[in-house]
Amino acid sequence: MIRNFLFCVLATALVLPAPANAHILCNGTFQVLPTGQLSTPYCQDEDLARQTRSQGVEVTGDAVRRHPSLKASLCAGSQDLSACASSAND
Repeated sequence: MIRNFLFCVLATALVLPAPANAHILCNGTFQVLPTGQLSTPYCQDEDLARQTRSQGVEVTGDAVRRHPSLKASLCAGSQDLSACASSAND
């Protein structure tokens, strides 16, 4: 009985798919792809958050993406216009 239970648990564990590794790799404002690099809003927001953190303000890329007013206020004080280029088109 216990042997059958353990077999079922092991079989289920082997059948269930492993979580996908969907981490996005950015190089500045560009997303690194197998075919090259592409400028994406995700990487632009991550880069803006990284630049802001380097100035001593704790902010995440997720917060920048979720709150357009936060992004606008960070861009208003930013010296680097490349990180804020997408906000002009939003």
